[in-house]
Amino acid sequence: MPVDGLDPRALAMLGETIVGQLSFVGLDGYPRVVPVWFDFRGGEILISNAPGTYKCRSIGSGARVGFAISDPSPPYRVVAITGDATVERLPEVDRVRLAGGQAHRYLGEEAARTFFGPHPGDGQLIRIRPRTVRFVDVSGH
Repeated sequence: MPVDGLDPRALAMLGETIVGQLSFVGLDGYPRVVPVWFDFRGGEILISNAPGTYKCRSIGSGARVGFAISDPSPPYRVVAITGDATVERLPEVDRVRLAGGQAHRYLGEEAARTFFGPHPGDGQLIRIRPRTVRFVDVSGH
């Protein structure tokens, strides 16, 4: 979905430091919802992972997923996304850049310095291409 087609309120909220909620169907066929750090770039949700995580194995080479962010306090804005997800290899240098940036954003500068050891290795990237993006402001604005 092109960024220029998004509700500007959804676009602004996707740039805030809010933990996302990724929903997918697990390997056992049951739905799962897990908290994730994310970046929104070029109209896509990017989620860095260690190799072989359950969510990456479940999504595999392609799956339909849900993703949401919401305010923890009034006015309870929500961005709800449905889309197509893929899992890709994330070379170490790109993993450090993406996940390191996310650690800085979510944990702060000091804690981010110790997020990775000296050589974290390659990771995996969950890339979500939104099909629908819905913004809700419960306050009615």
